[in-house]
Amino acid sequence: MDNQRKFIIRPITADDDAAIAAIIRDNLRAAHLDIPGTAYFDPELDHLSDFYNAEPQRRRYYIAADENGTVIGGVGYAEFPGVENCAELQKLYLDDTVKGRGYSHELMAAVERGAKAAGYKKLYLETHTSLRAAIALYENGASDEIIVSGGEDAAQSEVSAMRNYLLDADIPSMAITTDTHGIDTFASVKNLRTIYDVQTPILVSQRFHLYRAVFIAEQMDLDAIGCPASEENIHDNGLLLREFAARLKDFAQCKFGELPQETRSTVG
Repeated sequence: MDNQRKFIIRPITADDDAAIAAIIRDNLRAAHLDIPGTAYFDPELDHLSDFYNAEPQRRRYYIAADENGTVIGGVGYAEFPGVENCAELQKLYLDDTVKGRGYSHELMAAVERGAKAAGYKKLYLETHTSLRAAIALYENGASDEIIVSGGEDAAQSEVSAMRNYLLDADIPSMAITTDTHGIDTFASVKNLRTIYDVQTPILVSQRFHLYRAVFIAEQMDLDAIGCPASEENIHDNGLLLREFAARLKDFAQCKFGELPQETRSTVG
């Protein structure tokens, strides 16, 4: 198949629902996420157009279709609660036949344009910067594995989106590990040691968040290296308060023990 295969990006319609649902479930199955609690068993997955087209001024889903009109992938965005003027990237998926051709970059660009036109100032899930840094580290031999982490409730969006972005960048599937038990930064770092037996991790994140991740790793006796994905500081008051609360929470957990899961998951 031609690597320069033409495709178009357009808003989802009801006629696309069955095809994109099948692509999403195929991807979840490949990532061993065909388990209760993920989108795999969500009946709403079969009617994505109903959800996204109900309030197109607040959310949107884009379909990628080839020159024959066949659906080959999609991605969406919706309002991210708790942060003013912020949208969340959702459900970035591609059919296996077109992965590795950079299509996800085009889909991400469509989401950025759409979210901006809808009035959003920020896009949650900073895939571009963090994953580009992780890809560079992998390609330069600094690491032979990339672990992407998120909570089980995010498996249908965050972890899967990151995995698909990496696959589309030609990172081998065997080099990607999806951690769906990383309900917050503390859990993600802890899982490196207790589940994946990683002793010398390279932690990739935004600089303002990286301080906390490296601190947690050091408290767990991991020989961690922090790699900032960008130099950007926090300019949003909501994110600033969220990070401040998360630092207090993680300091307490490192010093006095883990908090209950329902308390931890609310502040990252």
